[in-house]
Amino acid sequence: RTKLKHVILDEYQDVSVAQHALLQLVLRGHGKEANKQPRRTKKNRICYDVPRLFCAGDANQSLYGWRGAEPSLTVDKFLEDYPQGVLIPLGTNYRLPRSIMEAASKLISANKMEEEGEE
Repeated sequence: RTKLKHVILDEYQDVSVAQHALLQLVLRGHGKEANKQPRRTKKNRICYDVPRLFCAGDANQSLYGWRGAEPSLTVDKFLEDYPQGVLIPLGTNYRLPRSIMEAASKLISANKMEEEGEE
């Protein structure tokens, strides 16, 4: 752990509860070390003394719920777990044509409205 300078985690939305717990152990340590009060930055933000963490994930792209993936635990609560973190939304998709992205966006919007009880 002390030798780690950077931790990069791709497909963060597909991390399971167990994997999330392992990441916490790697980043914050365990025992007395994990319970240590975090330091504060000059702007009074909480800052754990952990390796630099970079996560890429999108809760709308979670595919592995059947094996325990929990996007609400990872992507949605990232700033709760890492208050010093910064969220950077990526607005450009370089993998798919625009027509597929537009169709997917409509489906996601309809799904969100259904979850919120709107029709």
